[in-house]
Amino acid sequence: MKVLLQNKKTKLYLKEAGCWTRLLEEAYAFKNSGEAIDFAFQQEFEDVDIVFWFREQNYSFSLPFQSDLNDEPARSIPIRKPGEREQI
Repeated sequence: MKVLLQNKKTKLYLKEAGCWTRLLEEAYAFKNSGEAIDFAFQQEFEDVDIVFWFREQNYSFSLPFQSDLNDEPARSIPIRKPGEREQI
């Protein structure tokens, strides 16, 4: 698994500081998601996703990176008691 940063607008992957690439194989692979998040904070990135790429399975998924959580109000999910159903 590779942990990458992808620009949301250009869809390019971080290759090295200040350089971006279209190719997954050329993208900089962080050791883990924590390292990618720390780097994104240090660089003050706002428009990136954290991408988890599984090369052998040719599968990836991404999570949005949000540096300022005050931009959107927090959302909560109501907790239901066991057996309680949601009203439709």
